[in-house]
Amino acid sequence: MADSVLESAELTQLRAGFAALTAEVHELRKAVGAKPRAPRASRWPIRHRVALIAGTVVAAAAAMGVAGASSPGHTADVTYIALTPVHKVLSNAAIAKNAVNSPLVIGGSTTVPTDATSVLLSVAVKSTAAGSLSIFPLGNPGASSADTIPFPAGNVIVNATTKQNPGQSSKVSIKNNGTTTATVTVTITGYSTQTTASNISGLGGTAGQVLTNTGTGAAWQSLLSDVTSAVSLSAAGASPTGGAFSFISTTKTVTVTSSHTAALVIGSIGIASSNGLGINGFLAVCSRPLAGGSLTPINRIFPNFTAAAGYFWEQSVNGVVQGLAAGSYVVGLCGAQWTSNMSKGNTYGSVVVFETAS
Repeated sequence: MADSVLESAELTQLRAGFAALTAEVHELRKAVGAKPRAPRASRWPIRHRVALIAGTVVAAAAAMGVAGASSPGHTADVTYIALTPVHKVLSNAAIAKNAVNSPLVIGGSTTVPTDATSVLLSVAVKSTAAGSLSIFPLGNPGASSADTIPFPAGNVIVNATTKQNPGQSSKVSIKNNGTTTATVTVTITGYSTQTTASNISGLGGTAGQVLTNTGTGAAWQSLLSDVTSAVSLSAAGASPTGGAFSFISTTKTVTVTSSHTAALVIGSIGIASSNGLGINGFLAVCSRPLAGGSLTPINRIFPNFTAAAGYFWEQSVNGVVQGLAAGSYVVGLCGAQWTSNMSKGNTYGSVVVFETAS
C-alpha cells in the first residue's frame, strides 16, 4: 500500500490549532477583566492573532493530507534563507524506541554557514506503531524551540516542518518516543543568521556571565560580576596650583573588600585662561585613603594651550582605580601644577564601583 497521511494526523493538527485558539480566547477574557496595563510586545494586534489562528485551523481542515509540528513561536521572528540545494542530514534513518539521533545541522557538509542561528527542517517519519518524535537542540531538550511531531501506526508517513536552534556541537536531536523503531528523514531547507532574545540560552553559564570569544573558541566569563554603587561628581576645591595633586571635584567613598573591588571614574572639566596668556597643568583620576594622606593619580593628562580670556575648553579624563588593599578610600578628579591664570569652570563626572571577576 502506498504511504499516505491518514485522518489521525490531520485531526492532530486540527486539535493543536483549536488548542492554540482556545488559549488566545482565554487570554482575551482575562485581559477584559484586568486593570489597564502597557501593551504586550507582539508582531500583530491580538485581534489579528486570533483571526490568524482561526484561519490556520480552517485551512488545516480544508487541506486534508498535511500534518505538521506546532510552531515553535520565537523562531518565527527571524527571516529564513532558502538552502539551495537542500541537504539531507538523515535519510530513512532507523531510530529505535527511546533512542536519539543527533545530526550536524550547521557547518561541515551541510553547506549551512557557521554563523547561522537557526535552521528550517523538513521531517518525514513513519512507524508500525503510533508514537511521536521530539526535536530539540542537542543537550537542551527543554529549549523553547523544541517540537513534538506525532505519527500514527501503519507506516503512514507524516511530513512536518520545524524551526530549530542548533545545540551543542551545532547539532539538533531527534528522539523517538514511540514503542518501536521509527524511520526518519530530515532535510535542511533553510537557515537564518538572525537572533532574538529568546534564542539565547544560558546553558553552561552562570548568572552574570557572558559568552565571550576567547580567540581560540568561546567561553562563559564574568566580565563585570556586580555593580555595587554609582555616584555623580561635581566641582569642588580650589584650583590646584601647588606641586602635589589635590581633588578638584566631589569624591566618592569606596570600600575595598578584596582585590576584585574597582572604581571606574569618568570626568569632564572646563578650563580657561583668566588673562589670555597660555595655561597648562595636570588633570587626573586620584584616590587616597579615607583617613587621609597623599593622593595617588592615574591616567594623567597635561593640557597646554593659549586661548582668549574667559573662554572655557572642556577636558576629559577617566581611569579605573583598582588593586588597592582592603580598606576605605575616596576617589575623584584631581589636578596639580596649574598655572596661576588657569581657571576652573563646570565640572562633571561619575564613579561606578564594581567587583571584577579577576
